[in-house]
Amino acid sequence: MKGYLYVAAGERFVREAIGSARSLRHVDENAQIALVTDQPIESDAFDQVIVRPTTTETYNHGLLYKVQHLYHSSPYTETLFIDSDTYICENISHIFDLLDFFDVAIAQDPTDVNRAKSPQSLQRLKASDLYNTGVILYTKNERNDDLFSHWLEIYQTKLEQSTLGKENDQTSFMEAWLKSVSKIYVLSHAWNARTPFFFTLNQSVKIILPVQLLYGMRYQLKIELPGPEPMDSFLIRNKRC
Repeated sequence: MKGYLYVAAGERFVREAIGSARSLRHVDENAQIALVTDQPIESDAFDQVIVRPTTTETYNHGLLYKVQHLYHSSPYTETLFIDSDTYICENISHIFDLLDFFDVAIAQDPTDVNRAKSPQSLQRLKASDLYNTGVILYTKNERNDDLFSHWLEIYQTKLEQSTLGKENDQTSFMEAWLKSVSKIYVLSHAWNARTPFFFTLNQSVKIILPVQLLYGMRYQLKIELPGPEPMDSFLIRNKRC
């Protein structure tokens, strides 16, 4: 079964996920959408709500919650994980066709200045950009079981040993993949259009991030999403979708 997954702990991030899921539903009414969250909620934005309690003390602990659940708690065999601070511009269901040939599809993140360590030399791979873990397409299989479990193990160990420094979870993902046999396809920036950075496009934008909920801040474009919740107004920095 194919579906879209959000992982969000805490009221702010749940409201973001509701808004993003509504933008997805607006362009694909047949989408199967699930949310993993820390508290029971009622929202027509999701087909399933999976409760996984947590106490997220810091930003990095919030990332740990994401890494713990974006693969292992997905109810789908083929999943597109999407960060909560996103806006879906058009029907993106054709992305699942990539899983006929690849285990994972993910875009690079040229804005992340951290570098993964080589599992052989333990030196930083200075010529290698990291992948952006805000949008990840994957299928469940043994290769990915190992990849995502190893990612969790590496990130959790760094967090427990206070060796993360300025890293987020993306460095750990790359270090896990360097030991993995999972086959990765690199998505174009159209699938992970990070604002306000510059990038070259040869197709229309599919997913924009980060999108900010309206808190009196000024951006270029306001998007009104249908629905009863009071936080359905989004502002985004990019008009190209």
